[in-house]
Amino acid sequence: MDRLLQQRPGLADTLAPMPDPVAGRPMQAASFRNADAWLPGALRHSPPPALPSCSVVQVESAGNRPLVTIPRGTELTTKAQPACRFRTIYDVAVAPLAIATARFVPCVDMPPTLGVPAGAACAIVIAIESTDPAIALDDAAAGPIRLFIDADPATRAALHDALFTRTLCTCVQAGRQWTQLAALPFAPVGCAADEALLPAAADRQPVGPSPRERHGLRLLAEYFAFPEKFDFFDIDLAPALARCPAGTLRLVLHVLLPALPSAGSLQSLAPSMLRLGCTPVVNLFSRAAEPLPIAAQRNTYPLRAFPLAEADASLYSVDAVTLLQAAGDAGLAIELPRFVALRRVQADRYWLVRHAGTAGGPEATISFVDSEQRPLALRGGTVAVQLTCTNGDAPASLPIGRPDGDLTGSGAAGRYPARFLRRPSTSSSPASQHGRAWRHSAAHASGDGASTQAALPALLALLRLHAPADSAAVQRQLAGIVSLDQRAVKAWLRFPQGAAYMHGTEVRLAVDVAAFDRSSVFVFAQVMEWLFAGYAGEEGFTRLVVVDLAGRELVRCAARAGGVLPV
Repeated sequence: MDRLLQQRPGLADTLAPMPDPVAGRPMQAASFRNADAWLPGALRHSPPPALPSCSVVQVESAGNRPLVTIPRGTELTTKAQPACRFRTIYDVAVAPLAIATARFVPCVDMPPTLGVPAGAACAIVIAIESTDPAIALDDAAAGPIRLFIDADPATRAALHDALFTRTLCTCVQAGRQWTQLAALPFAPVGCAADEALLPAAADRQPVGPSPRERHGLRLLAEYFAFPEKFDFFDIDLAPALARCPAGTLRLVLHVLLPALPSAGSLQSLAPSMLRLGCTPVVNLFSRAAEPLPIAAQRNTYPLRAFPLAEADASLYSVDAVTLLQAAGDAGLAIELPRFVALRRVQADRYWLVRHAGTAGGPEATISFVDSEQRPLALRGGTVAVQLTCTNGDAPASLPIGRPDGDLTGSGAAGRYPARFLRRPSTSSSPASQHGRAWRHSAAHASGDGASTQAALPALLALLRLHAPADSAAVQRQLAGIVSLDQRAVKAWLRFPQGAAYMHGTEVRLAVDVAAFDRSSVFVFAQVMEWLFAGYAGEEGFTRLVVVDLAGRELVRCAARAGGVLPV
């Protein structure tokens, strides 16, 4: 109908009242069958948005400069032309630190007084040092240090799983002094709400997924679209430095492990594979739209990003719409809310954005409606629109590897060389193309809340919907998910207000470890943990346990409550 309205406005106006049900019902049926653009987005499980170009960037330290933190959301611009802009995903700590040693040791050799656990057969050794003799480690590392695993897939997966699923204990060496830590100093990265690749969507439909469910689905989409986002981990040096002499400049972590089937993949571990000062980046940036002078009797306006001498900017989202009108000596600025069905801010004017469904014409248009979604003509003034934009596939074709760095920024980000560690990816296609939006909704409808063996096909269908079909490694990984089971459990859960004894569900997922030789079982378990947590009841919890084909436990995730402390 929208296409008919554009191409044959006279005919569309004739059909609009639709008094004849014989003619009206076929028109409604045809509109429903062809509503790929708008209707899926109004369903409970709308398809995930297209993912712009992504990469991993390293901000290189100047050696002896003091600690500087580049916050999440900092914009970086490529030096290669046409210039493209990226936004950082993690905070980046630029500090006078270096990874002096990173190696796999096939035997354990340390003082017997430490009380090495039985079964310790090998170790991973990581040495961290200050690059400035005047700055001790406790000053150079004011908080946990974040490392990016820049290695081949097999080594990366083996290292991640060894650190988080096989570690027996961690010992600290500072000079001739040795100490055993009481807890694991490592923490995974990538699953927190403030580590998302994409900005949180505003004005969600009230019938949509809960925030927990959206969180799990977002992680699932990111895991398959840009898995490098999860190839990070943190090391908390505070417990180790508390056991070291004051002014320590270097310490060594000895991570004791049992005999590992994946030991061969760790033989190549080297310091260059653990990189400091890194963050994922996504090709998103803020840009103002061309001003929209309001004309009488006009309701719809083209929406275009203000042109700059950079790569073409295409619309990703509309962040703010402001109506500017004259009011005496001072102007009047009125914030206009977005129109969202069934959930609206009380106002008399709203805006709607529609993306072009046909070739030619503006990429998107903005129109103004009243509370009943009827067209509304504004009375004079100018509309200012703030956008989030992307450069499409332009970043993927840029050359990388400049000696002086690939990107620059303002403020602290402009004082340090920043370079791509991965070639920027191509942007993913919108999920609405070729019926994917309907398949997305169908996959969720068949798998909502189910975690039994009978639901395994539905789970695999959901995973394959997000997984790249042209990746043999990913398809092999999915084929390695062999069973799904559940049982009722009870446990004490802690909340900020106290603790509660709750009923929950333990989900057991069996995998073929051989199918995960190029991807971490632990990282996959973290993503699946949050996916299942989205379906927990408000007064219940879920706990994921991943086992191998023989039933041996590989990963036991934390219990995830469905809500707050029950009354």
